[in-house]
Amino acid sequence: MTPFPGSPDKTRDSLLPKLALKPWIPGKAARLVLRDAYIVDPAKGALLNGRFDVTMDDGVIVELQPTAERDTSTWVRIDPEDPPTIDVSVSGKFLCPGLIDCHVHVTAVPGVNTMAELVQTPEELVHLRTTYVLREMLMRGFTTVRDTGGASKALATAISEGLIVLKAVREELKGGADFIKVMCGGGVASPTDAIETVQFTAEELCAITTTCKQMGGKHTTAHAYTDASVLHAIENGVRGIEHGNLISRETAKLMAERGIFLTPTLACYGIMVRLPFEDFLPPEGKVKNKQVMARGLDALKIADEAGVTICYSVLSSVKVLRHATTNAALMLGDPRLGSLSVGSCADILVLDANPLEDVTVLDYPEKHLFAVIQGGRVVSSRLDGLPSEHI
Repeated sequence: MTPFPGSPDKTRDSLLPKLALKPWIPGKAARLVLRDAYIVDPAKGALLNGRFDVTMDDGVIVELQPTAERDTSTWVRIDPEDPPTIDVSVSGKFLCPGLIDCHVHVTAVPGVNTMAELVQTPEELVHLRTTYVLREMLMRGFTTVRDTGGASKALATAISEGLIVLKAVREELKGGADFIKVMCGGGVASPTDAIETVQFTAEELCAITTTCKQMGGKHTTAHAYTDASVLHAIENGVRGIEHGNLISRETAKLMAERGIFLTPTLACYGIMVRLPFEDFLPPEGKVKNKQVMARGLDALKIADEAGVTICYSVLSSVKVLRHATTNAALMLGDPRLGSLSVGSCADILVLDANPLEDVTVLDYPEKHLFAVIQGGRVVSSRLDGLPSEHI
């Protein structure tokens, strides 16, 4: 190897910038310590006793130590190589696991007035607008989302590589789908199929769920509102239900007994009767939206009382936070999500109020959310000494 002129101890290759096949992929997340914080435990519905220092490295929490037991000399960063240590105790900061939304359609992008306009939007424009949707969700504290129809594997790959901020029978799985969603009943937005319809034969559903089991134990979930469609789904191997607004107590009890997950979507119905989205649905859709909205809250209470594992809903503060963290992680099958413990993903929200006492503090991120950390990277911060990375 030829020495570089003027630098006898160095070679030309050592001075050239390192090339990478995918140069946009960031390096590992740096080591970081958040000191003197209250830790929110959604699974137990309580704070951990006392204050803690949380150390994260390469996107994972590697240490959770009571602040009172820590040598105060370690709070001073003497060596530039030492990890930054940020005191979050001012105003009594709370560390909460990042939120998980288990039912989103990130390609249902803003910028249109009606569903007909959305369908006619060029695919390339939709893809570009999803970056805005994903970034806004992250800025509100959702560090993991599950797209239940619309997003492609290419989008998921771009997200994982850091190009876009975030976290879909046989051909879909081969194409990289994380789970399979089936339509076991009619939908609100579809103009022709009534909500009461039951779709797919038992043989078809069994073929789908069996294939998912054989190809890596992939999760299956079903769009279903009524008892008939929900029972049809779970009796043929489906493991999750989306919506479920019209279920009875008997069906909810069966779901609880079989460990079927429920992901309610109450928020979307109310949105579609308010400005500027009051005309987003066609006339037939407006009628069906009113029907499922009227029964949705009752169905949610029925499911909760029956012991169904619910992922993100409108109940008590403790239950809502558990649904949006612990339960969602359980459904996604990733124990590293939804909690703050050694070995869990460093997806952390820094709040100035306890969401276990009032979960609506999460509705006002501009007031209560001081930092969002995803995979150990600071993507949003208003804390002194904790700059955010550009996204």
